[in-house]
Parts: sequence; C-alpha cells; structure tokens
Amino acid sequence: MKRGTPDHPKVSHLATLLNINRAWAIGILEALWHFAARYAPQGDIGKHPDSVIAKAVYWERPTGERGVKAECKLSAALVEAGWLDTCPVHRLIVHDWCDHADEAVTKYLSRHGLSFVETAASRLAIAIAKPVPVQTGPTFDQAKGWLADWIKNGATYTEYETRGAFLALQANGWMWGRNPIADPRAALERQIQTDRQKNGTNAKTGGRGVDRNAGTANAKRSGQYDGVGKVP
Repeated sequence: MKRGTPDHPKVSHLATLLNINRAWAIGILEALWHFAARYAPQGDIGKHPDSVIAKAVYWERPTGERGVKAECKLSAALVEAGWLDTCPVHRLIVHDWCDHADEAVTKYLSRHGLSFVETAASRLAIAIAKPVPVQTGPTFDQAKGWLADWIKNGATYTEYETRGAFLALQANGWMWGRNPIADPRAALERQIQTDRQKNGTNAKTGGRGVDRNAGTANAKRSGQYDGVGKVP
C-alpha cells in the first residue's frame, strides 16, 4: 500500500459507504490489490464476478437490504469511492493500478509484453496532457535563402558549409544548451563561423583550409599530391 493511503479521504468515504471503520476499509483495499496483482495484473479486475471479488477481500457483511447481495454493494462502493473505475471493455478496472502495483507486477507485465489497462477517460486525459510534437527550427530551404542574402552582402559562405552548420544545429534541436534558439538565422551564421575556425578555413583558401606549407621549402610542392593516395 502506498504511503499516505490509509489517511486518504477516499478511505473514509469507502468506510462510510460500507458502514465499517477505517481499519476494515484499509484491509479491504490491501486485499483487493493483492488479489489484482495475482489474478488481474493488468488491472482488469472486472473480468472476475463481484462475488469472487467480495470473497477475495473477505467481505461477508450483509447490506441490510432485502434482495441486494453484499458483493454488489461492495463493488458499487469501491467505484463510488474512487478505488475502482467502470469500463465498457473490462467492466471494472483498479483505479491508478500502475501506481499501486508493486515491482513484481511491473516485471511480470514486462516479461509477457503486457501493459496496464486504462479507461477511455484515462486515455483521453493522457492525450490532453501530453504535448503534441511540433516542427521546430527552420528548413534547409530557408537556410539557403539566408545564404543567398549573405552572399549578396559580401559573405563567402558556401552551401556545403551552410548544410554542415544547419545539420549540427538541427541535431541539437536548435537549442543553445537548455535554451531554444531565438534567432535561427543568426545562430546558423554563427555556427558557420565557428566551424570555419575549427577547420581553419577562410575565404582566401576557398574552404580548403590553411596552407601549412606556405613560406617553407615545401611551398612549391603544396597540393602536388591532391587526390593521390600515396606519394610515389
């Protein structure tokens, strides 16, 4: 039983509905969850008749109403108090069973490729709460438009450089650390410049990198073996 459950208002509500004390209500819930763990691990306890559920929690108290069985009032009380949910498919489901189930139940479901069952209302609540993924960041077509503007203004960036910087930013989800990039265009240009610094490229070398032979005895031989795999 989860910590805090014995003091939960729903326990008092269940006790009131069944005309029993809190300790008895706690015992019913504990027995209910033990039964579910073994015989309805997915939480679909409604596959068992009310009479079986009543016996599982040792409920034998008469209702005092003629023609009404004790187990019927028990199930209705568990639903009204919020410990069971009604379901058109499974009839009854343990409320928030994924929170009450112990580790053994979770492992059992995992081994058998099963999951906790949910009511339609639960699925709707999850769908509403879950944010819908949206497209973030610019497209590469937009980036090529920015590249054209930069070139008009005298920049020497290439489409190859732009694509590399674009993919790097896209891989990070267009984020600077934990913060979303507010100006993708400026960020892309900054990334291009950063990549140039890392690669040692500049406008004069046409993107090939810094010629480390410049000013040395090997200057004349610079580029002699471009595209050749082995020196003869």
